[in-house]
This record gives sequence, structure tokens and C-alpha cells, in this order.
Amino acid sequence: MADFAISDLTPAAPAEERGTLEVRASALEHIAQRAAEQITGTVAQSSAMDRLRGKGYPHASVTVQRSRAWVKLDVAASWPCPVTELATRVRDHVLAETTRLSGLDVRSVDVNIHIATHHDERSSSRSRVR
Repeated sequence: MADFAISDLTPAAPAEERGTLEVRASALEHIAQRAAEQITGTVAQSSAMDRLRGKGYPHASVTVQRSRAWVKLDVAASWPCPVTELATRVRDHVLAETTRLSGLDVRSVDVNIHIATHHDERSSSRSRVR
């Protein structure tokens, strides 16, 4: 058993010298999609095949380079809706949440609103078999 004093221990290196956190694009896509679902006016829309392929709405595509990210987001909404106002609310919320949860500098969130022809309201899409 080795004997040493607390003063013998070297302090941890500053955070910037300890390493980096790598945030994968797929994790950021998941965060962006969940954040978009939280906005009133958006609807979850996907068929069984879409779910198997990882498609449907909302759907995010993210590019990450070093500590910066760019998000492209497709969201479904019921018609009629205030499209411009909805897109702005989605953009602002997704930008805030992806930045907060990832720690990355999210440069932009481009939102495309698609009008849902058949949709599952968020409340029904979240129900689970118990």
C-alpha cells in the first residue's frame, strides 16, 4: 500500500485541456425532432413504413462541424394554420433546445412546414400500451 499526502495529488487540468465532447449528428437530430413536437400546432405524422425507415414528421437533418451545427427540419401541421408564425415558434424553440442540450453553437434552424393530410395528434401518438 502506497503512502501519499493529499498535497501530492496534482489538480485536474483545466476543462479546455482535458478533452472534448463529441456530439453526433444523430443525437442532435433526435433532440431537434423532440423539441419540434413540443410546439402546439405541429402534428406527428408517419405511417408504419415511415417509422421503420426513420422517416415521417417531424424529421431533422443535422450537419455538425467542430463545435457548430446547422439543422434542417421538416414539420407537419394541420390546415388551416398560421404557417409563418408556426415556423418561427418551431425555429426559435428548436434553436434554444438544441443549443442548450448539446452545448454546440447551432448556427441555423431551417424549418419546412408540410400540411398534413392525415395526422395523429401529439396526444394520441404518445399513448403507450401498458
